[in-house]
Amino acid sequence: MTVYLDSIFSRLATERLPWDALVWTETQQSVSEELERFKTFKNKLSRGLKFVFVIPVVSKKMAKDWGAVCQLLNNTLSALIAQSNPNWTAILCGQDKPEGLFNDPRMRFIAFKEDPVRDNSPDMFDKMRQLVHHVATLDPSDGYIFKFDQDDILHKDAVEYMLNTRDPNGYIINKSFMLAPDGLHGRYLEPRNPFRFNFLADTLAASCGSCMACYYDTRPGGIGFELFDAIAYQSHGWFEHLAILLGRPLNKVPFPAVVYNILHGNNAYEGRSKPPKLSSKHLTYIRENFTDPQGQDYEISKTRKKLVQVERKAAF
Repeated sequence: MTVYLDSIFSRLATERLPWDALVWTETQQSVSEELERFKTFKNKLSRGLKFVFVIPVVSKKMAKDWGAVCQLLNNTLSALIAQSNPNWTAILCGQDKPEGLFNDPRMRFIAFKEDPVRDNSPDMFDKMRQLVHHVATLDPSDGYIFKFDQDDILHKDAVEYMLNTRDPNGYIINKSFMLAPDGLHGRYLEPRNPFRFNFLADTLAASCGSCMACYYDTRPGGIGFELFDAIAYQSHGWFEHLAILLGRPLNKVPFPAVVYNILHGNNAYEGRSKPPKLSSKHLTYIRENFTDPQGQDYEISKTRKKLVQVERKAAF
């Protein structure tokens, strides 16, 4: 009963509409039935935890602007290179290798083994499964696996925080930012606050899939990718809730940890209206903690109190 109450309280804070927290579906039922099985896994974290990003890449055929896809991906990878903790690996999977990939030994690209009779339906989950299978073929290890979108930007200290906190289940990111191409407009994303008027909750997990790092263990007797497989292929708005139902609650990253780039024409946000301008406080936070989210740097003018664009500086 405690598990179910915890899941409801979690959803009251994170569902866009609070009464959705009371909805129960077949997906929730099937996941909750796995609770007893997941109790049998005993996570024993090693001293040398790994951190693996798996990044599905859209094909040239499906991309609306392949050049823009490559540029956005390079911005994403630049943020990984700029991490304060360098102990990570990024594995990309797609039909076409993006141009201009960094020559970094921590990054690798694997060709997607496409079904020859596939139609034009989305293939992201198939790429994720191939990426997970690839990680499983590497030397036995344990750590965190994070499916990251090809156009989002990670906080420079995110890997450091998660590896040092050493949560046995993983992490969920709710606090973050949406950011439009002009670098000015966006939205601060956070759970619902019951102590002030905040009727609509708009979290990163409800809006974007780059929000969860799951513990994995491919050592003998380890959990493997069971937790990731159980929830990563469901709606990302439910990741936190489903993990609770499995008895594996995810640790909430306490700071805004992702910039979710929107309105660039190559993701699901297309067609929605431009959000309002971000506050100077939020823009300053983005400038100080995220590497080049739009391919350019921004600073706040102290004299004019308005945003001014400055020349791009090399990230490394």
